[in-house]
Amino acid sequence: TKSTYLYLAQGFMQKMRTIGKQVNIANINGDALMLAAMGNPSHVAIVVSYSGETPLVLNAAYMAQSQQTPIIAITSISQSTLSKMADVSLRMSSREMLNTPIGEFATGESVACLYDILYAVIFSFDYDHNLEYKLAIAKVIDDNYSEYEPINNEGE
Repeated sequence: TKSTYLYLAQGFMQKMRTIGKQVNIANINGDALMLAAMGNPSHVAIVVSYSGETPLVLNAAYMAQSQQTPIIAITSISQSTLSKMADVSLRMSSREMLNTPIGEFATGESVACLYDILYAVIFSFDYDHNLEYKLAIAKVIDDNYSEYEPINNEGE
């Protein structure tokens, strides 16, 4: 459901903030269109829809496309409208029935995994800087910060 995807998006947003990346989430229906309208080619829209055919989601994707905002679609249907219009299409699990998912375990876990992969890829683009930034922030805000150096496998 939408609430499951919002919860997972919030976790992704939090991770991205720890490396200084701004993420906005459409929490209410009007937000999706507004955020899409505010997009530009330097932004990326991550659009999540199990079917890839939800009218509100497609309207936001069309708006993002009109702003020349690249689109990453997370969906289960490879030939959906959303998949076809996205610049990159990632597949969530399709192990639950479209109209009667029970617990949404497979879709939730697969979307969480895709968010983790996206975060890892973005982190890796500037690994040293992102690690330094993340550790500096942790030192300021985290009571459990350790003065120990992170493991460096290169010197072993």
